[in-house]
Amino acid sequence: MKSCGDRTREYLEKDCKTAPLKFDKLKVTDFMAWIVFIRDRESQKGKQLSFGTYAQHRSAFNFLFTLYKASMSDEFFKELTIHFKGLKRQTTLLVHSGQGRVQKGKDPMQYSLYKVLAKACMQTERKEYIFTHTFMVFCWNLMCRSANAVSICYSHMEWRNDALGVYFAHMKNDQNGERPRDARHIYANPICPEICPILSLGIFLICFPMDEVHLFPGGKQYDRYRQNLSKMLKEESLVDVLQRHGVSPDDLGTHSARKCAATYCSSGSTAGPPATAIHLRAGWSMGTVQNT
Repeated sequence: MKSCGDRTREYLEKDCKTAPLKFDKLKVTDFMAWIVFIRDRESQKGKQLSFGTYAQHRSAFNFLFTLYKASMSDEFFKELTIHFKGLKRQTTLLVHSGQGRVQKGKDPMQYSLYKVLAKACMQTERKEYIFTHTFMVFCWNLMCRSANAVSICYSHMEWRNDALGVYFAHMKNDQNGERPRDARHIYANPICPEICPILSLGIFLICFPMDEVHLFPGGKQYDRYRQNLSKMLKEESLVDVLQRHGVSPDDLGTHSARKCAATYCSSGSTAGPPATAIHLRAGWSMGTVQNT
């Protein structure tokens, strides 16, 4: 049986001219009733949704108005904002009472766990894990989003003395490519070969045919990495390792390497790089991120 989201997606793909909603008759209570339905449905499954999930649904709802060139009245917007403030307060109180997670998103991948996972990828005989290893190591060393790693082209890479420089032409917070373009340098690590990006790149190029453009050729490489990482975290050989680190397979995701790379870079040494350099490396603005 298809879900409501699948049916809506099929409808939008089939007919993009006819709006799926009658915007002139739509009430805020209709949308909030749908949000409450989603919350109750997930609660029955033992899951507590975060406020970020509700905010994503609200963003999609707002986009429907933009997509079909409908205008949202000021009263509608104000009422929706009031309801969401109340929903946020309720969600926070539930977390405070022990229901749900305090952390937002996926947990950072601890450096010690990162090395264990990288070594496990190199020791396995599965060819797919070679791709997973290279993708993960590049995300860690470049401190980049997985979506940026997917788009790496050979023309974006160059050798600079003993470093491999990688350029990013498009980032989440630079949609128009207006920020200065500086290469992010990564270096060989002969002390810990399991996390050496240059060694990993060499093995990857030996095992997989080279594409004329992309380092990771093919479609849906992000999903490929996500699925391989999830499958690897559920291996029996890693159950005890994850328990010792206090995490479960569901706690880690594609963003975990980037998260911990930034944290380890700033606090893994008593003489680490300045915060500004870390912000530039990760492609962050100097605003609210520094508070995090």
